[in-house]
Amino acid sequence: MTPKHLLPVAALLCAAAAFPALAQTKEPFKIGTLYTMTGNGAAFGRDTMIGTKMAIRDANAMGGIMGRPVELVEADDQGDPTAGLNEAKRLAFQAKVQGIVGPFFSTVAQAVAPTLNDASIIYIGQAGAQSLTPTSAPTYFSLQLTAEDQGMLQANYAKSRGAKTVGLIGDNGAISRTIADGIRKRAAEIGLTIAGAEEYTFGDTDMTAQVLKLRRANADMLLLFGAAEADMARVLTNIAEANWNVPIASGTSLGSQYPRLVPKVPASVVPNMKAGLDLKAFTYCPGDPLDQSDYTKIMAQLQAFNPADFPKAGPQNMIWGYDSVMVVKHAAEGAGTADGKKMTAWLEENAPKVKLVEGSVTASKQSHFLGNANTYVMVEPLGEKRSDGLRRRADCGKS
Repeated sequence: MTPKHLLPVAALLCAAAAFPALAQTKEPFKIGTLYTMTGNGAAFGRDTMIGTKMAIRDANAMGGIMGRPVELVEADDQGDPTAGLNEAKRLAFQAKVQGIVGPFFSTVAQAVAPTLNDASIIYIGQAGAQSLTPTSAPTYFSLQLTAEDQGMLQANYAKSRGAKTVGLIGDNGAISRTIADGIRKRAAEIGLTIAGAEEYTFGDTDMTAQVLKLRRANADMLLLFGAAEADMARVLTNIAEANWNVPIASGTSLGSQYPRLVPKVPASVVPNMKAGLDLKAFTYCPGDPLDQSDYTKIMAQLQAFNPADFPKAGPQNMIWGYDSVMVVKHAAEGAGTADGKKMTAWLEENAPKVKLVEGSVTASKQSHFLGNANTYVMVEPLGEKRSDGLRRRADCGKS
C-alpha cells in the first residue's frame, strides 16, 4: 500500500494552489532541523535535507500539520554535542519550533535530550546508540534500527557466507561501539569467532596501524562500521594500501554511502566492498515485479524536486529526511496537539499506524527505535541495482 503522503505530482500541484490562503490564516507549525551541515558528517546532513525539504512541501500540499502551514527552521549541530545543544536551545526557545528532525549522531541526541524534554519538543532522528532510551531521551525517536540489531544482522551475514572468523573495525562513537557489542553477542550465539577488533578516533586521518593488526589476524571477513563517510573512505583506502584482499561487509554506513565512497577510494578495494544494510522497502528478490515499489515513485519525485543534488545523494539518507517530517505530522495530528510529550505518548501506542516510505515502524514505552530488524536487510552486491533502482537482498531464497 502506498503511504498517504506519497501523492501523485499532479495532486501535489493542485493541493499547493490552496496553500497561500492557509498560510494567511494560520500560525505556522515550525519544524527545526538539527542536522550536521558542516564538519565530519556534513554529506549526510546535505542528503537528509533534500528529503526534509520535499516533505515540508508535500505536507503543506496536504494541508499542513493540524491545518497549519509547515515552516522549516534550519540549524547546524556540526556533529558536536556542544554545538548541537546550543542550536537545540535556539530552536526551542528563540525559534519556538513544535518539532525537530535530527540529529544523526548519538552524542548530539543525548546532549540535547534534557533541553528538549523540558521544552516538550519531540525530535525524530537517525541515531542508533542503545543508550538512547525513553528514560535518557524521553521525546526522541530514531528511524534507525538499534545499533545492536545492526551488529546482529552483520554477524548473520558473515555466517551465511561461510565466514568462520571476522575482524571488526569502527570509530569510537556510541553507535559503532554498540554495533561491535551486537556483533560479539550474536557471534557467540552462532559460533562465529572474532579474530580481532580495532577502534579509531572519530575524524582520524590514518587507520593503517589498526588495519595492519587486523590483517595479521587473518579473518575470513572484515565488518566495518563508522558514522562519517570521510572516516570510512580512509579505512578503505588504508586497506587498499595494505594490499589486504578481504571481503568487507557493513551496516547502514556502507549500505547508504556506497555510491559516494566508490570515487573516493582506490579501485582495488571496491570489489571487496560486498554488502551493507538497506531498507527492505528498497530491495527485491528475483521474481518481484518491476516498477511497483514506493521507492521507485519517491525517487522520481526527489529527482524532480532537486535534480542538481539528487545524483550524488544517498537514497537512504534522503528517505530518512522525508520520513522524519512525516512522523512529526502523524504524531501531531494523531495526538491532536503540538505538545511533544503527548505526541510521544501517541507514538508509543500507535506507531504501527504510521505508514512511511521505509515501511511499517514500531515503538513502545520501552523503546523509541522506530526501525527494526524486519525493516532492514543486507544487500549485495552493493554496486548493482535493478532497472527500477532496487537492490538485491542478500537473503533471497532463504526462509
